Amino acid sequence: FSSNNYSKIIKLASKNFKFIKFGENYDVNDKIVLWRHDIDFSPQRALVMAKQEADLGISATYFVQVGSMYYNVLEPEITEIIREIYLLGHELGIHFDASVCKENTLSSFEQRIKFEAKILNQIIEDDINVFSIHNPTTLQDINLDELKYFGLINASSPKLLENFKYCSDSNGYWRFDILEDLLLDNKIEKL
Repeated sequence: FSSNNYSKIIKLASKNFKFIKFGENYDVNDKIVLWRHDIDFSPQRALVMAKQEADLGISATYFVQVGSMYYNVLEPEITEIIREIYLLGHELGIHFDASVCKENTLSSFEQRIKFEAKILNQIIEDDINVFSIHNPTTLQDINLDELKYFGLINASSPKLLENFKYCSDSNGYWRFDILEDLLLDNKIEKL
């Protein structure tokens, strides 16, 4: 994975797919892609990628981990980075970590997700409409399988994944499939 190769991937994706945001209406005849990034470790690196994408005319969704142990969204430098990613035309969402909740209950998750949404709303001065789940294995006895919870789209919903081919480079390894192969596969309509 390098910046040069990432530019090639973005160009290939742009050639074959229309980039949309979560919840955005689209023409059913279009080949579409929901391009997303979970900011687990480095908002600084996320900003580099966000600029690269914006320079190539695409927008992605960046999921911010408000309770991260690696960065603090309230630190002025990080707040500015998050705001800048948004101002580049990207969508922001919550990368929800259930392990930060005292209780493993739906009401506890709702309270925390709404709290995190409020923080990000304040940072970007706009509404947060989507969340993803960080490390779903931390969800015990609860499945967040529905497409919407608490007024937000659940980007981790299996119902969403029923309609989209999913690819992930989690932890630096391609899971499921290699992205470049999927971008070249003419049979894939939704990625």
